[in-house]
Parts: sequence; structure tokens; C-alpha cells
Amino acid sequence: MAVGIRPANLSDLDALLEIEEYAFSPEKYPLTSRRQFRSILNGITNAELYVATEKGVVCGYVLLYYRANSRWGRMYSIAVHPDFQGGRVGKLLFETAEKRIRERHLTGLSLEIRADNHRHRERYTGLGYQLVEQLADYYPDGTAALKFRREL
Repeated sequence: MAVGIRPANLSDLDALLEIEEYAFSPEKYPLTSRRQFRSILNGITNAELYVATEKGVVCGYVLLYYRANSRWGRMYSIAVHPDFQGGRVGKLLFETAEKRIRERHLTGLSLEIRADNHRHRERYTGLGYQLVEQLADYYPDGTAALKFRREL
């Protein structure tokens, strides 16, 4: 069955929290809380949240942030439920993020990953993202982040 992408809504809140808990370890990543997700879903203007669905089940999300004084969008988080990893879900969410940057007529997309995440580093550089900065002691366990950007 086809994977669909749509804007998230309040009825997705429990699924978003479940995906967050499965995808990220709180020792390694700052988790998005119920309150934060609810605030985003209630329409704060500097964020967009999209979900992927398959057979009516929310199976992933991508969270984008925008700053009024920046021409860059930021992919804050992208996550896929483990039961749906390895397929098209993550790819479609990532493509949605890039599409939204283009639709908003922004310069490009930035994102951060853990410095020890070699798999994602290779993936993003393979997609044309360039390492622009290393951010020391960025994650809860003290690991640095690598900031990537790509003009779109």
C-alpha cells in the first residue's frame, strides 16, 4: 500500500510520541515532549510538522522550523517507527522537507546529526549536503553535532 504524507494534526499526538520514544534514546537525544508537540500542532507559526501514514497508521514524521530572520529552513527532527524503517517512509518525509523549503522560496535546508552517526553523515553528503559547522557538547550525553546545509 502507498505511503501518504500530510500535515500532522492533534489526533496524531499519541502516535508522534510513540515514534519519538522508539526512534530516540533520551540519553542521546533531547526528546520532543507531549507539550511541545501539542504546541506545534496548535499552530505555532515558525514550525511545520508532517506525518507519513501507511494503511491509516502514522509511521513517521518530519519537523521543520523557520526563523523570521533567516533564509534557511531547519529540519529539527525526522523519525520513522521501527516497524516501517528500511522502506520509503524516511525518504518521502525527507523529500517533503526539501519540497516545503522550495515552496517557501527559502535558500535551503539545514540539519544537525550526531558526530558519531556515520551512516547519516554519508547519506546527507551523498545527497549534496555540506558540513558547515561542528557544535561541541550538543547532545545530552556530550556528543558533538555536525551541522549540514544544502542550497535548494
